[in-house]
Amino acid sequence: TLVDKDSIEKFMKSKLLNEQILKARSVHREFRFNLLLDANDFTSKKDLPNEKILVQGVMDCILELDDGRLVLIDYKTDNVTPDNYKDELKDRYENQLKYYKLACEKIFGKKVFEVKLYSVPIGDDFALDIK
Repeated sequence: TLVDKDSIEKFMKSKLLNEQILKARSVHREFRFNLLLDANDFTSKKDLPNEKILVQGVMDCILELDDGRLVLIDYKTDNVTPDNYKDELKDRYENQLKYYKLACEKIFGKKVFEVKLYSVPIGDDFALDIK
C-alpha cells in the first residue's frame, strides 16, 4: 500500500491536528469497545424496556480537552468531492456516530461535547449535530 503524501501533508497542516489534537489533555486512538446498550436506543417504537443490544466497534479518536470535555473524531477515506463531502459523509455515517457517541459517554462517564468527521481526501473536518 502506498502512502498518500498529499493527505498526510493536509492532515499535518489541519486545524484539527494543530488546534485540537495536539492541544488535548489526552488522546485515545483506535479505541476498541464492546458495550451493552438499551435496545430502545435503536428503534423509534420504544417498546423494548429491558432488552439490550451488544454494540462493538472502534472509535478512531477521542480527545479529552483541558477543561475535561470530550471530542469524538472519525476519519473517513471515502472518495468525495469538495462541493458535497459534508452532506455525503453526514448521510452515510450519522447513525454510526450516534451510537459511538452514546458508547463513548457510557464508557467515559461524561457527555461528548462535539462529534467530528475528518475527510482524509479533502483534508478538512466538520462537526455533526448529534443529539
